[in-house]
Order: sequence, then structure tokens, then C-alpha cells
Amino acid sequence: MQFYYEKLEPNFVLDFLKDNRFAGVFGYMTTFTFYDEFVVTPYPYHIELKNDDTLIIVLLYVGFDYKQYMELDSVHIVSLNPIVWEMVEFENLEIKYVSPHALFHMITELVPETRAEEIRFLLTNHF
Repeated sequence: MQFYYEKLEPNFVLDFLKDNRFAGVFGYMTTFTFYDEFVVTPYPYHIELKNDDTLIIVLLYVGFDYKQYMELDSVHIVSLNPIVWEMVEFENLEIKYVSPHALFHMITELVPETRAEEIRFLLTNHF
């Protein structure tokens, strides 16, 4: 695992999303469309999942600046933490919440060869 972020949990999320099997399920839960491949790029306050059709932004920290994405089509802002909806910093953004528990169960259904150890952090960490 590569350590891009100061805290351990965002590094788990980044490592998890770099696996296209899991990124595809995450993309499906966000857009209701299956995608085979994403380019995953870490940024200081978020992680981008990008392909030719869509851009998914996974919020990690306060400090995310949406201005650079305002002109783009098909941008989805997502959080794994429900508290983000209550934060003043994000009150003008349409943020989707993906429950880590729901993601865990969706992966176990859609990616049958997944070992629980690969995705256990979804159930044990608070983002």
C-alpha cells in the first residue's frame, strides 16, 4: 500500500479504489451504471475516479474546492461519511452518501471472488 495521506483510513480508501473490481462497484452505487475501468488519482482533499463518461469525486477532508469542476458534465461528489451533509463547508454541493456497510455487501454480491480481508476496513473504520 502506498501512503499518500497522513491518516490511515484515506490510504485504505485509495488503495481499495485502485482495484478496478471495487471501483466499478463504487461507480455503480454512485451512478447506477457499470464501468469497467477508472483512472484513480489522489488529491490532498479528495480522490478522483475518472473515465471517458464520468468523474466521481470522493470527499476526504474539508478544503475541497469545487470551482475547478463546475463547468464539467457528469460529476458526482460522494462521501463515505454521513456527517458531510451537515457540514457548512459543503452546504451548496449535491453530495451523495455511499454507506461503507452497503458497499461491503454490494461487493460481496457482485465480486464473488473477493476475500473478506480485502474489504474488511469498510466495516471497521470511520471515514
